[in-house]
Amino acid sequence: MRTPILLAFASLSVAAIPARTQQTPRAAFFVATNGNDVWSGRIAARNAAGTDGPFRTLQRARDALRRLRRMNPKAALTVMVRGGTYYMPAPLVFTPEDSGTKDRPVRFLAFPGEKPVLSGGRPIMGWHPGDNGLWEAHLPDVRAGKWYFRQLRVGDRMQHQARYPNYDPDDPIKGGWLLADDPAGGRKGGFGGVVGSIHNRGDFLEWIVDVPADGDYRLWLFAGVKMKPFGHDGMAGQTGFSIDGGSPVILDKGPVETGNWRRFLWSECAVLPLATGRRRLRWVNLKGGGIDFDAFCLTDDMDYTPKGTKLKPPAAGKHLVVVQAEDYIKCQGKQLRVTWPRVYDRLTYPPDSVKAWPLSPDKEIHIFPAWGWVNSINRIGRIDERTRTIFFDPPCQADLRVGNRFFIANVREALDAPGEFYLDKSTGTLMYLPETPDFVQREVVAPAMKHILIFRGTDATRRTQYIQFRGFTFRDTQYSVPIASLYKPPDGAILMQDAAHNRVQNCTFEHLGGWALVGVGAADRNEFVGNTVRYVGQGGVFLCGQSGKNRLMIGDDPRMGGVKLPGDRPAGSGPTGNLVAGNHIHHIGLVYKHVAGVFAETAHENVIVHNFIHDTPRYGISLKRKCRGNRVEFNEVRRTNLETNDTGAIETYTTTTPNLINNNLIVDSIGLKVTEDKVWHTPFYAWGIYLDGYSSHQTVTNNVCLRTVLGGVMVNGGWNNRIENNVFANGSEHLVTLSNYLRKYHGNKFMHNVVYSDIDPPADVRVTNWGPDLDFEIDFNLYWLKNGEPPTFSGTPWTKWTAWGFDRHSLVTDPRFGDVEKEDFRFAPDSPALKLGIHPIDLSKVGLRGYKPPQ
Repeated sequence: MRTPILLAFASLSVAAIPARTQQTPRAAFFVATNGNDVWSGRIAARNAAGTDGPFRTLQRARDALRRLRRMNPKAALTVMVRGGTYYMPAPLVFTPEDSGTKDRPVRFLAFPGEKPVLSGGRPIMGWHPGDNGLWEAHLPDVRAGKWYFRQLRVGDRMQHQARYPNYDPDDPIKGGWLLADDPAGGRKGGFGGVVGSIHNRGDFLEWIVDVPADGDYRLWLFAGVKMKPFGHDGMAGQTGFSIDGGSPVILDKGPVETGNWRRFLWSECAVLPLATGRRRLRWVNLKGGGIDFDAFCLTDDMDYTPKGTKLKPPAAGKHLVVVQAEDYIKCQGKQLRVTWPRVYDRLTYPPDSVKAWPLSPDKEIHIFPAWGWVNSINRIGRIDERTRTIFFDPPCQADLRVGNRFFIANVREALDAPGEFYLDKSTGTLMYLPETPDFVQREVVAPAMKHILIFRGTDATRRTQYIQFRGFTFRDTQYSVPIASLYKPPDGAILMQDAAHNRVQNCTFEHLGGWALVGVGAADRNEFVGNTVRYVGQGGVFLCGQSGKNRLMIGDDPRMGGVKLPGDRPAGSGPTGNLVAGNHIHHIGLVYKHVAGVFAETAHENVIVHNFIHDTPRYGISLKRKCRGNRVEFNEVRRTNLETNDTGAIETYTTTTPNLINNNLIVDSIGLKVTEDKVWHTPFYAWGIYLDGYSSHQTVTNNVCLRTVLGGVMVNGGWNNRIENNVFANGSEHLVTLSNYLRKYHGNKFMHNVVYSDIDPPADVRVTNWGPDLDFEIDFNLYWLKNGEPPTFSGTPWTKWTAWGFDRHSLVTDPRFGDVEKEDFRFAPDSPALKLGIHPIDLSKVGLRGYKPPQ
């Protein structure tokens, strides 16, 4: 059934191919949609007799090149591909026998002036009207279990699986979601429910408590506290309790240090005078610092000491009131979370929303679990309407929490909005509610494969190399469900595994389920240059090596045939020396969110330069784990972190070997989270440059970071980092964050930077675990706030800060930029920054403006 469909649809492009017989470019072979694989492939258009002409498929051209090279090793190895859409019957696989050489590469080129499209999908034919405005098509391969898809393209518009709630085109990021209730099934009133991440000043919890009698009540908190790494022995004096809206009573006795957030002990904290009746009690974090809060109790028995979770009654005639922390009626805390023993296999949905939907046996839930750093797609085992519970099958990889946002996809009963479709596996019926009545006249395509091109070597010593693709458009690939790691979605239109010296240039990647390019194993010295990547399900380029047990699975879950990386390269090796340059990468992560324009994990000496990256759900560029010697330079990165939090526009994580982040322009690193009180927060918890997870030996120079949340740069616990000659402007909550996490700072330098704010109220510089003896060189910086005052450093005033030995030669004055609003950061000739040795940052060659194609 498949071949006739392909032939019939390909014929639509024939008229667009002129019979150019004069001035035809030189090539070994030609391919055209109206070609024939039995012809010679030596001429660009079929002859008048119809007896010869170009090949029809790229697979045939590849095989012809193999034969030609055996016969004539010095032959030209160029294939010219005519315009039109090529529906690939299978991925085009290149192996070492297809390799070219440095002087004679194998080249697949778009015919001059034409646009060949390589589609990993199948056109959908045979539409007929159904009921209620629906159209239907019967797909035998779906019914036979040979094909399944979750995407549908009509013309240049991606359609949506029928879902609840409906997709909201007016607010695609915050619209069309439900927020989870307690994923543990509504458990209240018992020990084990913990309120955590309430460590910010002003965070509070409020309860209604019935007081049985007038009197003084000893207040005991049952909490886990681990504050010694942050310079505090417990939380005494940091928090308070208020009664009926009065001033808080300082808890000057506790909670005490327990040594572990999950080791809970009772601490006597204060004595509260309480009157009989219903009282409103509020715990408030006054000075910052964290506790994991399980419960508190009040007793007028002055000899009573609570122990464990099975509390004995007080003395006769005395009273004991026990309140669970999670039973609050009101709260405040952007990072507040309520946890029970972690739940991975179910959540509770809001009233009057989800139904059992018996006509839809293949429902899936799309959810941002846990902290909202990643998203997951899970099959739904069953839905219990009585308890309002969705059961996952298999369980989610991350735990499920109150406030996690989700929607349900592939719901036949929810097929009610134009542009939605539903695929019935059992009957092979595709149902579609069209956006326009003429959709049948357009190209209607569903993806049928995850990779379009595969460059696969045998191992690191025999690689597939020196093959080039230029001028193509890649469309219509699938994405995997499930995936081995929510942090590393694996699908790529082009897969390079043990492949080197290959080039992808001036191509367009759009309407894909995965990345444009995934490079794994010994994928070395390849070039991805001058391309456009847009509206794809994952990211732009993913370079992934081995890092211990962190291995990328190519394909589905390993139990379903995933391919592990080759085992012949030692752990810590990875893609090396690749060039990612001059690409325009935007509107990515439409399916999986933990992605980047360029993402490297355990990859080395790669050059990521002159890219323009914007509108991403998470990173612009990320270097993770054992990355070494990578250069991230002259990139323009805008509007990142639109759907996740605890993130940066350019980010490194647990990378303790040198990398360079230089001369990048970062604008609008935003961040988003739904907290457990079901409040949406954006902008939220994002930085411009984020050196996370003890990232060390990083060089951050000559970057401009504008309009961030928690600062232009965050150094989270690392050492020997150099942050020099940058501009960090207009952080809304903090200007810069320097977190001496677990007190591991040493050898860091923050020198010759401009820290600037022209917004009200001005933010501060956030520092943690700081003191005069800290090994962190900070000097020759220029600070300027709109009010003209020097900044504070987490409450430490400028005079004390400089007395500690920091910023002794720094200035507080206007740097005299050209125009910050217009992103003109040039210094006036008399700028005081120049006297400090701060050099002007040239943005004229940042992004695509400075890109020069490789020869």
